[in-house]
Amino acid sequence: MSVVVRGIGWITLYVAVAVVPLIFAVVGPVEGGRGFWVEFSVALGFVGMSMLGAQFALVARFRSMAAPFGEDALVQFHRQISAVALAFVLAHPVLLQIGGIDIVALLNLAEAPWRARFAVTSTVLLLIVVATSVWRRRLRIRYEVWQVMHGVLSVAVVGFALGHMLLVGYYLDAVWKVWLWVAMTLALVGLLVWVRVWRPSGGCGGRGASRRSPPNAVMPPP
Repeated sequence: MSVVVRGIGWITLYVAVAVVPLIFAVVGPVEGGRGFWVEFSVALGFVGMSMLGAQFALVARFRSMAAPFGEDALVQFHRQISAVALAFVLAHPVLLQIGGIDIVALLNLAEAPWRARFAVTSTVLLLIVVATSVWRRRLRIRYEVWQVMHGVLSVAVVGFALGHMLLVGYYLDAVWKVWLWVAMTLALVGLLVWVRVWRPSGGCGGRGASRRSPPNAVMPPP
């Protein structure tokens, strides 16, 4: 298979991971009447969640994935797409507020429902992940410490985001939709386990991934 064909294949797969869950979400009967901004906000939330999950696939950097683009280009794409995913996630509550949902009131975590608590927790952790990646050197965080912290927080971000989606349940009202998201999330997080735990411990002889640079999740350090 040529490098170009493989490159097109990986791009298609990434787009599918980011967009297909959104398509599945609207399959079946769905109540209407929530307005454009609310629905647009939800769409950004779904895509943002998918893009964050897909970062775990990018950090694995399997040779077959890196070959068509080069690892430097893959790392650069990883950083840029992480910024886009962050923008989608931050736009989600802003557009909900514009659409008439009182998001400010939900920031009172003592009285907010658990779905809001999960959303706020996921967002705060995501901001910490990004901040510690961009300013790691200024914060004087040793790389080894950052790498562990980054991996744990990245999993927590996706986990709390998934919990938020399941508790809201508006577009995940069917069992198969719930299992789709759970299975996709576990599969993508499993890639992080492969990179950080299984492969370094000598599983499968440590083969199958590029060794040129250390693996990172969500956003690599500067």
